[in-house]
Amino acid sequence: MPCEIPLWLAITLRRKGKCRIEIPEWMSVASLESYVVHERSDNTFYPLPFHYLEISQLLITYAKEDIKMIDKVSALLKDLEEIRMDRARLGLFDMAEKVREGDAVQAVSLPHISNAEIQTLKPMFIDSMGIFKKLTDVSDSDNQTSGGVSGDGSRTRYAADSQEENTPAPATRKLRRYQQRTDN
Repeated sequence: MPCEIPLWLAITLRRKGKCRIEIPEWMSVASLESYVVHERSDNTFYPLPFHYLEISQLLITYAKEDIKMIDKVSALLKDLEEIRMDRARLGLFDMAEKVREGDAVQAVSLPHISNAEIQTLKPMFIDSMGIFKKLTDVSDSDNQTSGGVSGDGSRTRYAADSQEENTPAPATRKLRRYQQRTDN
């Protein structure tokens, strides 16, 4: 007799052989294929359950027998996770590029991102924001020491600004050094 119960209870009963778990519709092969197509073609995250990765991992681990085409479902979930994480990483690199160009990044919007993705990206975002802050602080202090404002409001240049035009700003050099360290 079908009934709705908490996932932890369903898994406990399934492990004891007392029930069969009905897999959620979003975890069917057809649904997962459409999500993968959407994620590859669109620039936004598809709205999935907030804990879709955790739920799917638990069901794959403890209710294998109840999932039709489990290998295909596992592969599609892995593809979906990789596509979404790549999109988030590219967004971080876009932010780094904006900071390198001197633009300010005030906020990041990631609608429909899942819990596991947040937990994976959080350390990377926190580290990146710290680096961005250091870079903008360095470039702000460079602007204060290398130029001033004259009485009519126009910028004046001091000797520190007379360096070669091809020499990158200190913030740009630091970002390049950081990128080289992370690439190695």
